[in-house]
Amino acid sequence: MKYRKNYEICLFVAGCILINYIGRIVTDAYSLPVWLDSVGTVLCAYVLGPVCGAIVGATVNMMFSLHTQTALYYALVNIMVGIVVGICARK
Repeated sequence: MKYRKNYEICLFVAGCILINYIGRIVTDAYSLPVWLDSVGTVLCAYVLGPVCGAIVGATVNMMFSLHTQTALYYALVNIMVGIVVGICARK
């Protein structure tokens, strides 16, 4: 992460947030029993580390908490996914 420029990191995080957002919309539209809103979190945590993965996971669920209150509770799950994937990727 120390060899990347700040704008590259910001664009990658924004792209991962967009992936999560689209995954959540697809999951809700087709009533799929999978968490497609964690794909961007896993990708970001794998590439940039656990802190960035947790930020991506929290951001998407906070955006959806404006529509449904239960999305705020799932923010904790998505944050933990980002932290665990980021730690495991480093090992």
